[in-house]
Amino acid sequence: MLLDLINNVAQAIGEFGMHLLFFDVLFFVDGQKVEFLMAFIVFSSILFMVWLKFPNVKFFASLFKILLCKSYEKVELRNAIGSQKAFWSSIAGCVGVGNITGMCAAVYFGGPGTVFWIMVCGFITMPLRYVEVFFGHKLRTQEDGFITECGPFSYFHHALNLVGLQSSNWLKIFAFLFIFAGIGALSIQVNPMVSVIAGTGNQTLKYITTAILCVIIFYVITGGLKRISAVAAKLGVCMSALYVVSVCVVICANKSNLLNAILLIFHEAFNMKSIYGGILTMIFLSFRRAIVSTEVGFGTTSLLHGRSDRSSSKDEAKLAMVAPFFGNLIFCSLNGLMLVASGAFTHGNGDIETMRFAFVQFYPLMNYVLIVIILLFGFSTIITWFYYANSALKRITSKRVIIKTLPFLYCVLMFISALTTFSNLLLIIDFTTLLITIPNIMALIYLTYRFKKKGEIS
Repeated sequence: MLLDLINNVAQAIGEFGMHLLFFDVLFFVDGQKVEFLMAFIVFSSILFMVWLKFPNVKFFASLFKILLCKSYEKVELRNAIGSQKAFWSSIAGCVGVGNITGMCAAVYFGGPGTVFWIMVCGFITMPLRYVEVFFGHKLRTQEDGFITECGPFSYFHHALNLVGLQSSNWLKIFAFLFIFAGIGALSIQVNPMVSVIAGTGNQTLKYITTAILCVIIFYVITGGLKRISAVAAKLGVCMSALYVVSVCVVICANKSNLLNAILLIFHEAFNMKSIYGGILTMIFLSFRRAIVSTEVGFGTTSLLHGRSDRSSSKDEAKLAMVAPFFGNLIFCSLNGLMLVASGAFTHGNGDIETMRFAFVQFYPLMNYVLIVIILLFGFSTIITWFYYANSALKRITSKRVIIKTLPFLYCVLMFISALTTFSNLLLIIDFTTLLITIPNIMALIYLTYRFKKKGEIS
């Protein structure tokens, strides 16, 4: 009875969001579906790319130079964190279980061609990440050697002031949307984490697994930014290496199918027979999964990069562009290639079981490797998103009693998410997380216009 109630409520929320934000703007064209919100994000990304003269191309070589170089000009701020730590913490936050399950869903529902379009999305959204981190870092406020405000709250506040609006109430609404997005991000992480450990049938084991996860996560998130960033940065490096190596091993095991898989991906991506049968639908489905996976346009990662001790906002923004490159052009594309080469994309329901099939088909003990990967990915994203939600709550209220209830609320939501079906969670995360992109991107467009006139951004 309780499970039915939870799933019915989750389905109602998800369907409401779909009708509100994902209505079809090409309703008059048979066989094609382009959702309003995805079109808005994609065309905004293209706008920034052209407007700033292709920063994803002209800065490409310097991205990795900045990433690998540990010496840079610093500013002395007592609550700042290292630029590298900010980067790996942001990787830990945006590269999570959503990358794995989202890719499984994309290839399962959209076909092998989605792998190519997700890579394209990763490339064209890099300038959007550049802009949000540039302003999140440059427009941060300082007082007595402390960073008092940074990231999306800082540049949204600045944009509101420039247009002459009373910023307090609008900023609170903006912050509330961040908390709402945090609920969605939490949900999509916990459910696969519990499912991959406890399976789908044993409810008692699910409760025990969720309880253990709650205790561990509660300890980390109550330790503040220093503890969160320290744990997330370490997890970001470890999980990235483990994931890439594991996926590459499975790809090598299916090397006889590799060439056919690559040809199938490109054939399906440009299949002329599907142009009148939903090729735009496939492309924008790919973009939706790619954007949710890397959080481009959310403004979240600028909360971490805004705390960086690097003095140059442009260099910090260049470094941040590596994340969507990693997330889509490496993580998602390798995952998709593995699913197609192994034939796993036709199995399961487009959830974690699709990924499990590819791993176990290669070697049964790889199931345990998958469990470790899911735990690392999910754990890192949960604690990073808590920092985002906690930062947002502090913009709404300064009452410590309310702020201290957030970790407990997080744990309650973990239990609820673990009992909700995955298909309903996909609807919820798309609605809750992507909702924040509308005010965020509008603020970025206006700020880019104002700063580009002064020659302060390029």
